[in-house]
Amino acid sequence: MIKKVEVLVTMEGSKLLISSYKDKYLAVYYKGDKAYDIEVLDKGLRMLDSIHIAKVGNIVDNISAAFLDIVSPSNKDERLKAYYSLTDNKRHIYTDFSEHERFKQNDEILVQITKEAAKGKACIASSNISLSGVYTVLNLGQGKITFSSKIDDKAWKEEIKSELIRYLDKDFNLVLRTNSYKVKNELIQKELLLLSEEMKRLLEKAKHTKSPALIKLPDKEYIGLLKQFLNEDLKEIITDIDEVFEDISAYLKDSDKSKILNCRLYKDELLPLNKLYALDSLIEGVKQRKVWLKNGAYIVIDYTEAMTVIDVNTGKTDINKSAQETVYYTNLEAAKEIARQLRLRNISGIIIIDFIDMKSKELRDKLFNKLNKELKEDKVRTRAIDYTALNLVELTRQKIKKPLYEVL
Repeated sequence: MIKKVEVLVTMEGSKLLISSYKDKYLAVYYKGDKAYDIEVLDKGLRMLDSIHIAKVGNIVDNISAAFLDIVSPSNKDERLKAYYSLTDNKRHIYTDFSEHERFKQNDEILVQITKEAAKGKACIASSNISLSGVYTVLNLGQGKITFSSKIDDKAWKEEIKSELIRYLDKDFNLVLRTNSYKVKNELIQKELLLLSEEMKRLLEKAKHTKSPALIKLPDKEYIGLLKQFLNEDLKEIITDIDEVFEDISAYLKDSDKSKILNCRLYKDELLPLNKLYALDSLIEGVKQRKVWLKNGAYIVIDYTEAMTVIDVNTGKTDINKSAQETVYYTNLEAAKEIARQLRLRNISGIIIIDFIDMKSKELRDKLFNKLNKELKEDKVRTRAIDYTALNLVELTRQKIKKPLYEVL
């Protein structure tokens, strides 16, 4: 029997909230009382990251690609096509795990889906098979260890590499995610061993499975998302969806995280979770062009085909300091909010920021460094490049998903 848990909106720590929104799930990551990340999640089974034994169909030489026969994750009797680039996939993983003279029709190979089908195009398959944990990603390789580009502590990287290399199979590669930084070595070692055993079982299963076949379902999307946020800052997960509560609780128990992180089920017919956290207002806010700041200034966000342009305006600002200090502190407040809005709205590509003009190079440099510091909190790779000749700040943000305004 599932016990009702009363949850209050607290301003301490960070939390992940998952609730229904229209025909999808909405996940919101909070730090204190502020939302920083919004993810729209599909309710059903997804194709992305699923692992298949595929049968090679047509090979199209002029585009250097093949079309593979795979099965649907939601219906094993439904056959689907997957696009397989022969340029990107030089090494094929045959299910007999032997060398073949040439890649040909009806071969059976192991693949993982790296991109969902969209706009009439087939999903994309890759021979780069990987398994993701909270701290690491394990894939087939030659016993190499690499690190997230966000980890720049060379001494720590050398230390943890020398520890983990003893546990890494020579046929696997290991990538340490940003979440792994400064985590206890034992936790990373344990996850590496678990992923290694899972990979070995998967490869063994592939030897005895006839194509086309699905041999590993992907994590449900909210479990995959949870892995990204599982770090020392996340204090609780709150949901009002029974299935999500049960799945996450089981995952936390299986991964030994239940001792340090709790998943709570919220049930209150008089005050639903989406009303308690004002999710409708939050979504409406991120759709607006204008964002007001606490000091009376505001920023304007405009999307164009080539880039996103953000303009900072003084608005009703009235700070009792010198003009330059007023401008600097207004720009500083704007920089913090811009970094947050990039995450909330999932803005990617080229972004140009027009801060309020400052004559002092020292203040401009301080602002740029503060902006860079805020951007480092983003789980998506984001980089402030420099001031342009017109004193505009140019930055880039990696595209992982569609921006929020296209999804909602």
